[in-house]
Amino acid sequence: MSGDTVPSPRPMTLRDLVYEAQRKRGTTSAAELARIAQGAGHKIVHTTVAQIRAGTYPSKPMKPTLKALAYLAGVPYARAHLAAGLSGPPDTPFADQLPRDVDHLTPRQRDAVLVIIRALLEAQQALEATRPAVADEVPNVAYVTDGDIDDPGKLSETGETI
Repeated sequence: MSGDTVPSPRPMTLRDLVYEAQRKRGTTSAAELARIAQGAGHKIVHTTVAQIRAGTYPSKPMKPTLKALAYLAGVPYARAHLAAGLSGPPDTPFADQLPRDVDHLTPRQRDAVLVIIRALLEAQQALEATRPAVADEVPNVAYVTDGDIDDPGKLSETGETI
């Protein structure tokens, strides 16, 4: 019928990216997916892959993690950016996303906007300060295991099993 609309597909999630990576790479091992991405120069560890797959990843992934997931799933980075629930086009500074008429705000309105932005940034910084360091945000450090097990395994500076 001409009046019927086809429902749009559900947006891709980070979990969907991991499942697509598993399908594309022919493995369900988070450790193997991490090794594949690391071999291509991406920064990600198996615990991150496993947590995203399980839906237990504690925060929004950083850009290097999103780039690794996009690579593994064979999708553009912009798709991973959207899957993470980030707004605006990737790599576009927030200031560039403001509406054109923002300059028409009164000084009082601008002050109100800045107070809100500063409060949000303060809260984000406090959250990040309490978050434990994640191995994929530290260069040349990776947790390595013989497979997907709950024990993170031994720590290796080269990403090799010790």
